[in-house]
Amino acid sequence: MSTVTETDLKELKTLINNRFDEIKIDLNNIDKRLTVMETRLEDWKPSIDKVANLAEKSAKADEKLDSINKSLNDLKQQSEKQDGRLWLLVTGLFLTLLGLDFGQKGN
Repeated sequence: MSTVTETDLKELKTLINNRFDEIKIDLNNIDKRLTVMETRLEDWKPSIDKVANLAEKSAKADEKLDSINKSLNDLKQQSEKQDGRLWLLVTGLFLTLLGLDFGQKGN
């Protein structure tokens, strides 16, 4: 077996201390990056909150559009019924006037 000398112990201690220094530097860099990311997230938070609000407003708008579409369909059906009635009225008036015209020619 080899013997450990003071020089070996000092060298090992230096290596360990150097590695700890590197780890501290890495942790500081990570901490700085984390701070930057947290700041960005805080900056983005209002925009993220707006997305949720816009999604809610969009859902309400979709409900209103569905209601408007239903109302338009109902109006269209009523209009079609009215058109049919109007044609009956116009046809009836035309035939009545035509009949009156023929009645006068016969006199």
